[in-house]
Formats: sequence, C-alpha cells, structure tokens
Amino acid sequence: KKVKSILLGKPEEIKRKEDQRIEVRETTANRMDMPVQYVKGVGPKRAKLLNKLNIETVSDLIYFFPRDYEDRSQLRRFDEIEEGENITAYGRIVDVDRKEVSGGRKVVSALVSDGHGIIEVLWWGMPYLYNKLGRGEMILISGKAGVFGGRIQITNPEFELGEDFDGINYGRIVPIYPLTRGIYQKNIRRIIHSAIKTYVQQVEEFLPEYVIEEESFMGIKEAIESIHFPATISDAREAKRRLTFNSLFLLQLGILHRKMKLLDKKGISMLCEDGLSIALQKTLPFKPTNSQLRAINEIKNDMMSERPMMRLLQGDVGSGKTLVATISALMTIESGYQVAIMAPTEILARQHHRNLNAQLSPLGVRVFLMVGGQSDNERSESVMSAREGEVGIYIGTHALIQEKVKFENLGLVIIDEQHRFGIHQRAELLSKSILPNLLVMTATPIPRTLALTIYGDLDLSVIDEMPPGRGKRTTIVVNESERERAEDIIVSNLKEGKQAFIVYPLIDESEKMDLKAATYAFKKIWLPKFTDFGVALLHGRMPKDEQHRIMADFENGRVKLLVTTTVAEVGIDVSNATVMVVECADRFGLSQLHQLRGRIGRGSDQSYCILMRRDNITEVAEARLKALEQTDDGFKIAEEDLRLRGPGEFLGARQSGIPDRVLVAIIEEPQLLKKAKNYAERYIKEDPYLKSNRGALIRRYIDEIFGEISDHIVS
Repeated sequence: KKVKSILLGKPEEIKRKEDQRIEVRETTANRMDMPVQYVKGVGPKRAKLLNKLNIETVSDLIYFFPRDYEDRSQLRRFDEIEEGENITAYGRIVDVDRKEVSGGRKVVSALVSDGHGIIEVLWWGMPYLYNKLGRGEMILISGKAGVFGGRIQITNPEFELGEDFDGINYGRIVPIYPLTRGIYQKNIRRIIHSAIKTYVQQVEEFLPEYVIEEESFMGIKEAIESIHFPATISDAREAKRRLTFNSLFLLQLGILHRKMKLLDKKGISMLCEDGLSIALQKTLPFKPTNSQLRAINEIKNDMMSERPMMRLLQGDVGSGKTLVATISALMTIESGYQVAIMAPTEILARQHHRNLNAQLSPLGVRVFLMVGGQSDNERSESVMSAREGEVGIYIGTHALIQEKVKFENLGLVIIDEQHRFGIHQRAELLSKSILPNLLVMTATPIPRTLALTIYGDLDLSVIDEMPPGRGKRTTIVVNESERERAEDIIVSNLKEGKQAFIVYPLIDESEKMDLKAATYAFKKIWLPKFTDFGVALLHGRMPKDEQHRIMADFENGRVKLLVTTTVAEVGIDVSNATVMVVECADRFGLSQLHQLRGRIGRGSDQSYCILMRRDNITEVAEARLKALEQTDDGFKIAEEDLRLRGPGEFLGARQSGIPDRVLVAIIEEPQLLKKAKNYAERYIKEDPYLKSNRGALIRRYIDEIFGEISDHIVS
C-alpha cells in the first residue's frame, strides 16, 4: 500500500489533479483561445511539438494552413502505375520481410497485390512495422512510385491498415502541412479535422456584407473548412483568397484605427524656424540633395502641425539621413524643446555624440551622452539636465529608456536603425513625454509596398539619391586562389594613406563551423604582414573602453587596418576608409553585406569591397554575391534579398510582429492588398473607433491573428 502511494500518489491527490484537468477543459471548452493540448488527439507531449510550429491555441491550429495539396481522390490499379507518380493505392499484403543492409540500416518490405499487379513497399528505419504488418491484411498506401528490378516500388509511404478508413487521409484531396520532427501528416490532419468539427461554429463572420457580395467571397466557416479539406483544388484557391483577404483587411484596419486615434491626440506644434539649420548648412562643404530637402520639408510640415509626427525616414547607406535628422533636431531646439536620439550600439552613440558636438557646439547647441559605459559624474549630469528641461540633444542607447531618465520637455525622438529596436522599446521611449514627435531612421531599404504596410502607422520619407562628390565604389568577388589580388589592393591603398576593414564571420575559431575567425587571422596573418601600417582588432566581446579606444585610433588614422566582425555593420563613418575585405562572404546575408560595404566609399576617393568566397557554395549564396557585384543600389539589393529569402525571413516575423503568410501576401498579392486597403478605408469611415458590435469583433480577430502586434496596432 505504501509503495503504491509513493508510485501513484495518494488517492485524494490523484483526484485533485484530475479535477484540475477537468476544470481547465470546462473553463476553456469551446473557446478559440483554449490551449491546443486540450484538442482531441493532442495532449501535453504533442502540444510541445505543435508549439515549435507556433501553434499554442485552437485559433493557431485552425489558422495553420497547408503549404500544398495532394489528390488522393482516385485509387490507381497497380498495373497502371508509372514511375515518378504520386499515387494512392489499395491492396492485400501477400508477404512481409525484414533485413539489415550495409551500414546497419534496417528495412521492412512488403509485397502488396490488388489482383491486377504486385508492388513492393519499403519502410526504412522502422523495424517495429514488421510485427504490425500481417499477411492477408488490406493496406491503403500513398506515396511516390519508383522502379527497382523491373517492379514498382514505393518507399516510406503513408499507410493505413484495415478495410474501414476515416476519409481524412485518403479518398479525397488531402492537405500537406509544413511540419517539425515528431509530427506526421496523417496525425496533424486528424487533429485539425477534429478541431474544425468541434470549434469552427464559433468562428463569427466579421466582413461587412457588401464586401462579401462585391467580391463573391466564401463565408468564413466554409473558407476555413475548404482551405484544409477542399472538395476541389478550385475550392482551396477560393478559400485561400478569402482568408488572405481577411488578414490583409484586418492589418489595414488596425493601422487605420491607430492613425485615427493619433489624429485625436494633441501633439507639440513647433515654430520650426530655420536660423540654426541655415547656420549649420553654411559650414558644410556641399548642399543637401533634392531628396534630403524634400524629407526636411515633410518633417517640418509634420512638426508645425498640432498632431504628433510619426515618420519613417528611409534611405540607402550613406544617403545623408543623419543630416536630415540633425536639421530636424535643430528646428526642435529652436522651438525650445529637447531632442532624444536612440542609437543601436554604444559605438554608434559615441560617434554621433563626437560628430554632433563638433558640428553644433560652435552654434551654441549642447549635446549630451547617455550610455552604459559612462562615468557616474558624466551620466548624472546628463540625467539631471534632461530632468530639469535643459534644451539640447541627448544621445544614448537603451539607457535612454531606463526608468530614472525623465525628460521634462521632450519634443522629438529620433530612433536610428529601427530594425535593432522592438515595438515595446519604442513605446517605452515615447511614454517619457506627452506625445513628442517621432522620427524613425533605417538604412535597411524595404520595398515601398512592404514599408507602407509594415510601418503603415508611420508616414514615409525616402531619400533616393546620394550626396554629390562621392567616389566610385567597386565590388569584386574573389576566390581563395586569387587572394594575392585582394592583398595588392589593400597594400596600394594603405601606401596612399588610406584605411581598410577586414571583416570576419566569427570572433574565435569553432570546431563546429569551417569558418575563418578574426582573432586567429589578426595574430597569424594581418599583424605580421601589415604591422608597419598600424593594425588593430575590434570585436563585440572586448571591454567597452577598449572598443572605444580602438575606434578612436581608427577614426583619427593611427590605425590603418582594422580586423573586425559584424560589429562594423552599423553606422561607423570613416571617410578615409577605401577598402573592405569580407572573409567567407558567402556566409553573410545580402542586406548585411550591403550594410557592411556602406562603411567604405564615404569620401571622394575610389573604394573597393572585396568579397572572399569559399569553394562549393550554394546557388543562393552565389546569387547573393552576384547581385552585390552587379548593383550598388540598396533598394534593388533589398528587392533581390526579398526574392531570395522571402518576406518572413527578410523582415523576421518576430521583428515585424506579422505572421509569415501575411508578409508573403503583401508581396505576392498586390491587387488583393489594394482591395483590402480600399475596403478598410471605406469601413473606418463608418466605424472610426471600431466601437460597433462588428468593430469589437474585428478587434478580437486582430488580436487572434496578429498576437502581440495588436497592442501596437490598436492600443
């Protein structure tokens, strides 16, 4: 009795745990937000596997759409099967065998007859099937036909034994889902079929009747059933069209709703006088480009209005976004308000501080620094000045959003390199003051359609031309056998007094990856060969003060050759740097390589970006390097990167907060996106604050489909 109590727990404890499970099922039963483990056929173990596919709830499961379909509606006679076909066939097992082949691999084979012919079926790595498959049993199989020894052979097919089948996996068009290890197609089909049967009645129609009628859309319940288990491929297409429209319509409505709420908020209306900006421009060796002037004018109009500015400033590397941001800051200061600039790294924050201090202190503008590596005295002075409302520019990293930093009179927030900051950090910074103006800058070009949707709550300014006087930048892809060519270019540039970057994918060597590392190469290659020119190593694991010292030495020319990692990707501005060598360039992403090469060619001299490639690289890696060699245009690079990687990986669903399937639709369904936007604009006029019964339902669906982003869209 005691052993049983230890092993099983006391009877009252067992009953209490079971009551808790029943209570959870009852309180969440028939709810779309019910944890997926309580769906029939799932359970705790399978739920963990589904979680890897981002399926947490019933709603996630129902909106987990197939990637493809297979027509299993017709059974094939064995004597009609041809090599290469995907077939579904039904017959009787006439023989079963098992054996172990070279290398210890185990295989179970069965001969199956339908009275017209015999086929061989193989299952590799599943020895337990030998005891499951019985001679004389009926078997339904589905897979790809091959030929071996003159006989049709099917390897590792889906199958069911017996004479009664559930009609989910066979005898119909069946869905093919993108899965993870441990979950099989036939299992996920049964789980989703069960979920639809139990929960689809709770899905409420939210589209206005006029949208459904004008577009001849399926009803929402029919669309969900048809995208998973269509009667015909045509039904599957129609269901996908309806459900894709749903997501685009909800996304557009959420963005419009946020904009409507912002229009109701009172911002800071500024005078935006030009005294300081004119004084700054007189000190510059060049005039702003037309693109820069257009962006400055758009920002000025925003800041003079009574609603808070929410603007995205997009431009290629080196296009002059910093000048536009600086002039925006000067207009804010001249109106009597503080400016906060948030940089993605401490190196870049310190660089902004040095450059702006040198440019603006002669104009009487104070520039403060707030970073983690500061002394207590420096930091407390900046924090005190912010709290007391001293007008100036405050530059920092995440330190700017710490609780103890309070701005008394914040008028403009500039976020540099938006892709490094999440939605919540941006919201936290904005909460520091009553709706200051917001300017987000990104040097990661995003195709316009995608930008207008992803950052739809922000107005868009684009700088699409480079400042005059820039030298030509040439990109060259070089094999290992041509390494001397790369070194010759480095030597000739260093002898002329120029500087160079050598970028590596790793800091230290790794046994797991056959990649070159910065630390080893610095000691063994670059330091011995180029010691006369001044060589230094820079990477992110160094102490902050050492990083700052090395960067200062590189900026003032004491160091001519900088061996580094991707810490150089963002914002380092040394106009005398004319060469960059990227080792194992095939390992880097396309946009990342474009960002890296943006560190050179910032002066008037010819510059060279040398991409060292390894042998036997993938076709995609080859395409990336070829694209960089052929164009220097960041927007064209972004389009190619989007084509090669797809929008989900290009942006990152976590980063954008938008599911992959919706990102894909934004790119691949421009006409449907346009319709969704038009209908969303039409509906928001009828229900601007989504307060009607339908509006409340729409808000709920936004939350179900977009999860965390709904806080960003509708809050």
